[in-house]
Amino acid sequence: MSQTIDAAVLRDACALLGSPVRWTCGAWARDSSGARCSPLSPRARQWCAWGALHKSAFALIGDKDASRKVADRISKQLVPCPGGLAFVNERGGYDLVRAVMGLGGPPAKAERTWPFPDFRTPAGFAAFLRREWLCTEGKLNDAPCLISNLVTMRSTARVTVT
Repeated sequence: MSQTIDAAVLRDACALLGSPVRWTCGAWARDSSGARCSPLSPRARQWCAWGALHKSAFALIGDKDASRKVADRISKQLVPCPGGLAFVNERGGYDLVRAVMGLGGPPAKAERTWPFPDFRTPAGFAAFLRREWLCTEGKLNDAPCLISNLVTMRSTARVTVT
């Protein structure tokens, strides 16, 4: 049953973040004026990845604590590396959030730092020096958050978002 709930929550969270206008960074959620608010607030109009998971879980479960636990569990399954889904949301941008949530978790043979390169390895440090996986072409959304397009090079075997 838990897998069914997790799948439904992830599906609903992906739908909630179906447009860059509905996504935010720097807060769990924002209202129509761009002010921070609870992801469960009826005023919320934009959500970060975790906030969307929390809102979607609450809509199915109806209990704040249980929905927070479900959101945490799904978040850790999606991005098990240090920093997790919050780091992907804040440093990877909307496109990477959508790619990670769409995959439902790391690929079978993913590195432990997936979806980012491990900068402690020679290949990862070389990717860092080549400035791969940087957010570029940032522009402001209706609320104060950054929408970005990901830039990847052919020399890495990372998720490519187009």
